[in-house]
Amino acid sequence: MKKLLTNQQGYNLMVVILVSTIFLVVGLSILTMSLQGSIRTSIRETDIKATAQARQIMDEIIAELQQNVSINQLDSSISSEYRLDLKKVDGNLVPISFDPTLKKIIKDKIYGKFDENHLNAVQNLDITELTTKPPYNIRSTDAFTRVYKVTLIVKNQKGKSEALIKRKLERTVILSPTPSFLQYAVGAFDISDNSGLILRGSPNIEGNVFANKLTIQRNARYYERNNSSTFKEINTPLPSILGDIYTTNTKLLDQMVPENFYGKKVPSLKNHSVFVDMNLNQTRLERTSQLIDRQFDEKSPTPNPSLDRISNYLTKQFENLKFKSIKDLLGSLKVPLPGLSSAVSNLGSIVTTNSDLLINDSAIEINNISPVSLKSLQVKGNLTLNSKDPLTITDKLFVDGNIIINNYNTLNIGKIITTGSIKIINAQGILTIKDQILTKQDLSIDAFQPVNILSESIVGGNLNLNPSNTTISVLDNMIVNNNFNITGNSDKNTVENDNTIFNSVIYVGGESSITNVNIKGADNNTKQLVLLSEDNLELFRLNEFNNLDNPKEQLDASGRLKDISEVSNITPLQGYFYTDKNAELYGVGSFFYINGGLFAHNTLTINAIRGSVQSEDTLTKFSNTPTTQPQEQNQKYSRFNVKYDKSVLLNRIDALPIVNSLQVIPDDTTIK
Repeated sequence: MKKLLTNQQGYNLMVVILVSTIFLVVGLSILTMSLQGSIRTSIRETDIKATAQARQIMDEIIAELQQNVSINQLDSSISSEYRLDLKKVDGNLVPISFDPTLKKIIKDKIYGKFDENHLNAVQNLDITELTTKPPYNIRSTDAFTRVYKVTLIVKNQKGKSEALIKRKLERTVILSPTPSFLQYAVGAFDISDNSGLILRGSPNIEGNVFANKLTIQRNARYYERNNSSTFKEINTPLPSILGDIYTTNTKLLDQMVPENFYGKKVPSLKNHSVFVDMNLNQTRLERTSQLIDRQFDEKSPTPNPSLDRISNYLTKQFENLKFKSIKDLLGSLKVPLPGLSSAVSNLGSIVTTNSDLLINDSAIEINNISPVSLKSLQVKGNLTLNSKDPLTITDKLFVDGNIIINNYNTLNIGKIITTGSIKIINAQGILTIKDQILTKQDLSIDAFQPVNILSESIVGGNLNLNPSNTTISVLDNMIVNNNFNITGNSDKNTVENDNTIFNSVIYVGGESSITNVNIKGADNNTKQLVLLSEDNLELFRLNEFNNLDNPKEQLDASGRLKDISEVSNITPLQGYFYTDKNAELYGVGSFFYINGGLFAHNTLTINAIRGSVQSEDTLTKFSNTPTTQPQEQNQKYSRFNVKYDKSVLLNRIDALPIVNSLQVIPDDTTIK
């Protein structure tokens, strides 16, 4: 028994078998993990290849679409069956041939090349029109703009050791007959000496940029308030571009280096881009002619933008009307002020409700001191209207001369047409002009209480909007033959509360200047101003010395830089600003936040620093410490921010400039 207990024969064999089993299990586990890893690696590689292939096919679809619709539709080389008619007919309607032709292009050129019957890698291609559906809601009979969703399902070519991988890509594409500049957040077209896009300092641009010539400099310039002849400089970090840079040439390649960009993040360069330009002066004159045609119910055989048509129209309107002098109306002549030949001390004493008042005198003053409602007021001569009680002119105010309106209560006017200038001072109450304003000379509005302009208008001279602690709303399109100025009060010790609200495309024949004022969009900032100037553009002292509560850059959970709107209550400039010439802007003392875009045909210069600025003394300190400034400003929000808003292509599309081709504007690709 004892021998049996102490006998160890076969024990070593059991140990060997046990150890071998353990090593076998471990080995099999490692082999299994290795095989699974190889399979996962293979699947991942296949997945990457499938995704890359899907992206490539989607890009080729967009490129093919551009090739067929972005060429000049007047080019005789285009086959008639594929030529898009971009000229409106029958009172501003899209020709009936437009949509069938566009659908044929998509069917023959896109489906006929990229669907599952023509590419083995494609399982399904679907192009769905969204033009008339929310949120676009475009009237396809009135506008050429079209919106499509391209859905592409791509499968890999499965090999013996490859898994079947499918990728679904979606991309929204806008087709619009608008000039190319409206596709970019910031840009400049010209390439001559001392022109192009000049970025001094560290602006932040969210969206694509266009430049044929690009200059990047570390030092941002600024001018002191009391010394506009000599600039000072502040050393800063570099520009941040959260988008691609587009150009028509290869001259920018040498500048696409980390040393030229904020955080050493280099944007992609898209060279050999197509840029479709426009003739802004011609467009403005054509729009003027069309607007006058509509207002006067006329149809010129050829475009006729002459504002002499206003004088001719009033002459016809006044024919056969029985005008009376103030003396005839009152039975006696009263002269209250020098230079006024006659006056009405109480409008209510000479009119009845819904009556027509026709006056003929060289200089007339009318005082309203009781509630009155007129159908029309028509005057031959200069008119001064002082309204101290509620006044409504339901139909029209026609004046062959100048108009001055001093308002102290509620004032509603239908339509204003004058051969002279218009000066409005709204001291109290709300003043609303419901229909058109047509003036051969200047329109100037000084507002201390709200003023509303609700219909499209023409200003033959300068347009000056001057809100002071109130709001001027322009809710339709305007044409200004000379200069356009918006000026708020210059009280730098208060928060900016001089406001303008727009839902407008405004064509300007001269310069445009915006100073000390907020530019807001109608309908809770869902609309905007599109400002198109033939001469220089100036944006000055906007949010001057205003700062973010926390100037340090803030990231969301995904690592994305939070937008200015997410970290502050600074009001954005809700608009797209274009000039045919030059613009130089300063996000140094001012804090710029443009939600829309900014483009100059010749030269666009942006100066920008980062961080907070309390006063000019702060800027002087920055200027005197150039070696430390870049580091101190690093990882702080820029004082010049532009965020592209593609809705500029969808709002007021009937009023945007039209060119002879459709631009293809694709959104980001979604991969599922």
